Amino acid sequence: DVINGRDPESLFALRVKGTSMIDALINDGDIVVMEPAREVNDGEMAAVYLKAENEVTLKKFYREGARVRLQPMNQTMDPIYTAASNAEVQGRVVTAIRSL
Repeated sequence: DVINGRDPESLFALRVKGTSMIDALINDGDIVVMEPAREVNDGEMAAVYLKAENEVTLKKFYREGARVRLQPMNQTMDPIYTAASNAEVQGRVVTAIRSL
């Protein structure tokens, strides 16, 4: 079987913490199914490891010259700007599973 055209053996899942993606209908406690990827297109939702901060964040990813913008989908939150060398894409979102 395939999930959204992808081999399920290659997928992984993360539980979402926080409310930065609520406008994309991804809430605290939901599970996002990810496809491993080291690069994504601008505007794709990605799990990004921030090296200096030693944390992973789920945001929409945009390249802006020597930096990247990690855009939350929550109108009350500001984007994260960081050096491109500090941001390491871990995967792109395939689907989300709502926690009820």
